Amino acid sequence: MRHDDSGFAIEKGMKMRNSGFTLVELMITLAVGIIVLSIGVPAFTNMMAGNQATGTANELIAALRLTRSEAVKRGTEVTICASNVANTTCSGDDWHNGWIIYVDDNDDGTFGAADDTLIRVWQSPEGGATFNAATPNSIRYLASGELSTSVNDFAFRLSHCQGNQSKVISITLTGRPSVTNTACF
Repeated sequence: MRHDDSGFAIEKGMKMRNSGFTLVELMITLAVGIIVLSIGVPAFTNMMAGNQATGTANELIAALRLTRSEAVKRGTEVTICASNVANTTCSGDDWHNGWIIYVDDNDDGTFGAADDTLIRVWQSPEGGATFNAATPNSIRYLASGELSTSVNDFAFRLSHCQGNQSKVISITLTGRPSVTNTACF
């Protein structure tokens, strides 16, 4: 009986086998990996974009629900509006900068830090949200939790929108918000 360099016994007639991969096996494995990645990465990217749009929609729905609940809790009208870049005042219908929830204590229809009660500020949503032309300047809830006036459905999309990743926000007159998917605009 012979011994190899590591001290293991080798019986007569047994051939030593090399362990490891051949170059052909390695190339085939790399080719399969590249094919799997080329299919999986775009699908993963699309899924992440959809999740980001859903997250932004959920934040806006949460803000609308908070506005409604604060109106009921405080027993007064509470407003949510599109904020300016600095998040210090309302800015018309430009919701991509974020939004502000406040009590309009002086009933002037706009938010002023000195004369209104600030409830919460949301920063600009990630992904560069673009809102359509139907987006209202502000949404006001009555103390009953209902809307002060009807609001048209409005939609938004993120900058990397694909397929049905745009979201439509609907609010019933009773004040209940909902969200649905729609084609990118």
